[in-house]
Amino acid sequence: MTLTIDDFLELLDFYGSDLDSWPLSEAEVAAVALLLTQSDFARDAVIEMRGLEVHLRRPPRAPESLADRILTAAGAGTANPICVRSEAAPAEDHPADDSGWPWTSDGFRWEN
Repeated sequence: MTLTIDDFLELLDFYGSDLDSWPLSEAEVAAVALLLTQSDFARDAVIEMRGLEVHLRRPPRAPESLADRILTAAGAGTANPICVRSEAAPAEDHPADDSGWPWTSDGFRWEN
């Protein structure tokens, strides 16, 4: 069996960089091994995929001050608002509460 670089990259994209977990026949495993011994591009693609997978496993991190900067820009100060359920009508009937925070369409509103 011959494995093209395009076929290899498709497998890499689909199954990830852990080549041992790929559901391949013995002939396909041999073809992958042969390609990896012959192609710097294929080896580099596996290394790049491993790096990408490491980054994708990490939770996203925002700067500590991001929430305060957003609230300040919105004119609400630096308090951490919470969203609370309100018995009042949706946004079209109550465009904003006393703090200037809008009501949501499902009856929630922001409170400081």
